[in-house]
Amino acid sequence: MTNLLLSLILFPIVAGVGCYVLRMSVVRTILVAATAVVVTVAAVALVGEAPTTVLLGNVMGLEWGAIVAVADFALLATVLYFGIKYKNVLVQMFTGTQLLLLAVFEFLILDHEAATALSPWTISPLSWF
Repeated sequence: MTNLLLSLILFPIVAGVGCYVLRMSVVRTILVAATAVVVTVAAVALVGEAPTTVLLGNVMGLEWGAIVAVADFALLATVLYFGIKYKNVLVQMFTGTQLLLLAVFEFLILDHEAATALSPWTISPLSWF
C-alpha cells in the first residue's frame, strides 16, 4: 500500500524533472506516457485496498504537513516568478491571491496540533468518486 501511494506521489515529480531536463520531444512523450500508465495502475490497485487507513511517518524528522506547506509555497512562488518574468498580469494576480489565501490558511486558520493528531489518512471507497 505504501509503495502504491509513493508511486502516485513520486512518479509525476520525476516525470516533471525528466521533461525539464530532457529536451527531445520523443523522450518526453515516452516519459509522460509511462508515468500515466504507472499512476493509472497504482490508482486502480489502490481501489482494491479501500477502505483502509494509512499512517504516514516523519521524513527526516519533518512532519508531512510541514513538507506539504513548503511545497505549496514553493510551487506558487515558481508560478509567480514565471508570471513576472513573462509579464502576465493575470497569472500574477491569481498567484498572488492564492499565495495570500494559503498564508492566511496556514498561519491563521489551520490548527497544526489538531492536524498532526489526525495523521492517519483514511482511504474510503468514496475517495474514488
